Amino acid sequence: MGFLSLVPIVLAVVLALWSKRAFFSLLIGIFSAALLIKDWNIWAAILYVVDPLLLDATASKDNIKVILFSMLVSGTVELMRLGGGTRALVAAFAKIATTRPKALIGTWFAGLTVFFDDYANCLIVGSSMQPVTDKSKISREKLAYLVDSTAAPVATLALVSTWIGYEVSLMEKALTAAGSELNAYGFFLEGLPYRFYPILALV
Repeated sequence: MGFLSLVPIVLAVVLALWSKRAFFSLLIGIFSAALLIKDWNIWAAILYVVDPLLLDATASKDNIKVILFSMLVSGTVELMRLGGGTRALVAAFAKIATTRPKALIGTWFAGLTVFFDDYANCLIVGSSMQPVTDKSKISREKLAYLVDSTAAPVATLALVSTWIGYEVSLMEKALTAAGSELNAYGFFLEGLPYRFYPILALV
């Protein structure tokens, strides 16, 4: 397939930048990849997207958990907005973030406080801090970078988070397979100083 294998990725990125619709662009990218795999047979490509791609993804218990959790967090964020909680939070931050540097530091600090899950971090911090950063004339791209560079890193360094739970479970399986009696959580703690990317991303 060679060079053509890059087409779905390039197409998805270009469409996302042009249309500002990430979900639609990803669908087009997936469908174009399916077309390549199925030798440009449209009907076969549609069936391939549905089965195995879509069905396998929705059959995964872990994927369903992520989807449900994201929906619950999104619903909570929307309830906060409707109830005025987000507005109050923004107003509180706005009093502190009177300058551009303070708004950036405030966004960074907010990212550190939501440590229990990286998805929740993106949803909560992103939606809460957007009006503050907009007021300080900080670009949405800069906000996205700040949110992303604190979400996953802080979740991987926190002593308790959904991400850590998943990591420790993988470590436990690997240690058991290797015949080691090391405690998985202790093994995780010992490795924290060597997590250079999340540490540097937060700093």
